Formats: sequence, C-alpha cells, structure tokens
Amino acid sequence: MATDGHAGQTVLPEAAYLEMARAAIETAARIPQGSSVIELQHTVWGHPMVVDGSRQVTIALLANDNEQIHFEIYSDEAEQEIVHCQGRVTISDQPVPTSLDVDALQGQMHQGKLGPDSVYAAFAKMGVHYGPAHQAITTVHQGDEQLLARLSLPAVVAATDAGAWHRGHSLHPSLMTGALEAGMKLIAGTTQCSGITLPAHSLELLRVLSPCKGEMFAWVRHSQEALPEDERIKVDIDLIDTKGNVCVQMRCLSFQSDNAAIEEKIELFLRQEAALQLQRPLDEIPADRSYFDLGFSSPAISNFIQAINRRLDENLSPSVLFDHRDIRSLTAYLAAAYPNKIQEFSGENRRRVTTLVPLPRKTYFSDRLARQQLLDEISWQEASVDGGYEKVTF
Repeated sequence: MATDGHAGQTVLPEAAYLEMARAAIETAARIPQGSSVIELQHTVWGHPMVVDGSRQVTIALLANDNEQIHFEIYSDEAEQEIVHCQGRVTISDQPVPTSLDVDALQGQMHQGKLGPDSVYAAFAKMGVHYGPAHQAITTVHQGDEQLLARLSLPAVVAATDAGAWHRGHSLHPSLMTGALEAGMKLIAGTTQCSGITLPAHSLELLRVLSPCKGEMFAWVRHSQEALPEDERIKVDIDLIDTKGNVCVQMRCLSFQSDNAAIEEKIELFLRQEAALQLQRPLDEIPADRSYFDLGFSSPAISNFIQAINRRLDENLSPSVLFDHRDIRSLTAYLAAAYPNKIQEFSGENRRRVTTLVPLPRKTYFSDRLARQQLLDEISWQEASVDGGYEKVTF
C-alpha cells in the first residue's frame, strides 16, 4: 500500500499487524488453530512500517502491572525502537457459532452497488493507492449508513498463496485489508471526507471465531457504542463466509478525519485576512460574526475573496459570502467543496501518525499472574534484548 502522506512510500497495511499478533499468540500459547477464541482488545496503530526491503520485526507479549497480557509490534530504526501496533490479548473457549443471513443483509442495501474500479479509484483520490495484492473488494452494496462488501482473495495472491489457509492464516492480510477498506468507504461516503485520507486509528475489539475463507462478506455499519462526543468515527464490521458463518467480529474500529485540523488552519487564514482588510487585531475578528457586523466594506469583501482565490487558485464570486455569512460557515464550505486544494492550502500531511510509547519490559511475571490460565498455557521463548524479556519474534 502506498500513501501520499508518506511521499509515495510503500507501507505495511494496518490489517497485517492483526494477523501477526494472532499468529504470535497462538504460537506462544501452543493453541491449535481455531480451537479457542483469540481476542485482541484496545488495539492502536502507531507509526506505519515503510517496506523498503528486508525488515526485522518483533512481536512481543508482555505482562503489565495490572496483570494483563499485552502485545506490541515494533522494529528498530536508526537504533531507535519504533512501535507500529499495541494491544491487549485474551483467550477464551469456543462459543456457540454465530451466523447471519447474507441474502437478507444484501436486501437491506437499497442505494446501489459499486464495482472495484470505482472503489479503488476513489481511494486513489483520497491519497491511498492499494497494490494488486490488497484489492480484495469485488462489489460494494450500499445501504443507509451501512454497506455489504464482497471480498475475494486477489488473483495475484491466490496464485502464489495456494494452501495458505492450511499453513496457518486465520486473518489473511489481503482480506482483512479489504474489510478495513470497506470501513473507510462507509465513512467517506457518509461524511464530507471524500478527499481526505482516513487512516485506521484504533480497534476496541477483534474476535477471531474461525479462520477466514477465500470468499468473504464484510458487513460494515456505524458502531452502536459510538458516542456523539467521540472525536473519531467508529464502525463495526462482521466478516462472514458464503454460508453465513461469522468468522471475525470487529467492534469500534475508529478512523480519524483530518478535517478538524484542516478547518482550524483555514479559519485562522480567513481571520488573518479579515484582520488585514479591516486593519484590526486578530483577536477582534471572531469567526461567528457576520461580515457586516465585522465592518466589511465592498472593497474589503472584494479583496478578501481575491486573497482566497489566490490561495486556492479558484475564481470564487463575492456572492459566496451571501451564502456563507461568517468565517466559520465559509470555512466549512471550503473544506467540503475543495478538499484536494485545501490539503495543499493547509500544508497538512494527509496521514496523521500516532506515536506509541514502548510498553515496560518486564523480565518476570508476578506469582498471581503466573497462576492465570493464559500464562499457564503460554510457552515463553526467551531472548535477550536490552536486558531480556519474554517475547516471540518472527
């Protein structure tokens, strides 16, 4: 996957970390594939891993002071530890299988369907370019604040990945990337973010009920647990096989729009330009007062619009100020109407990066923690890194 936010560099998709963590847990705990339910909780993605050749990556399983098991995926760059993903681990017995009626779900999607060409062309406009191995979406059926995406293992992967399901894949990175893409598609289609990259930020819960198949459906909808005051947009996703069996449940997958930061920069520019035209201090230019109340004259309005046109390389008419009667309203309009130009206008990097702090490296477990079932099952592979701690390395 390549992103404009990293100067066209190829980065490891967020979904790949999920399979890496799952495989490390099953290996460490010696769990036969599919015999137990693995849950990844409170997963957060950090700095993306740039794929520019052979890279050594470490998946560590760590005990914290609250007697919980966490996972961490990191690499070393310039003698510095860069954390790419963190989360918490639980293992439970296999529950009663869950199933959904795929035909009934598809019947709820009344807003047309999209083919893969239009889906991935839209992603490219958002600054994200998926290579052939990560174009798993074959059809998107659109509904009211929900969608059903059909996923298929890409031909370029299937040709070289024969038997992968028997070699241990439960969350195939190509299919899981398709599920995250479907989540991004829903968010981009229901907000005014079509020109802004929406990177996955965090995932409250990933529950692996059974390994994914080569053909899957991703049912995506807005999360029922999301709150109005949440800064990030959240969706729930179920990955369903062609027989209706739910294989993977994802809850509160959050995406972060860059709209807030960009609108803040636009609003500041407009206030500064208004202060210049009115010859007044910036703190006397509130964003929610009408241009008339601020004291704009006809020449000032003309100069104000010309300044905006120079920055956007557009030809807006002064009449736009009659439709958007204050700076705040104008800010929202510009962000929605000219998303690509606003990116250049604001100087924002299209992809924000969450910097994750490495978890404490403990070389021992407390007696109480060691008695827990999870740790009783785990056969720790020991290695020495900065003093040594229990880990699994791939």
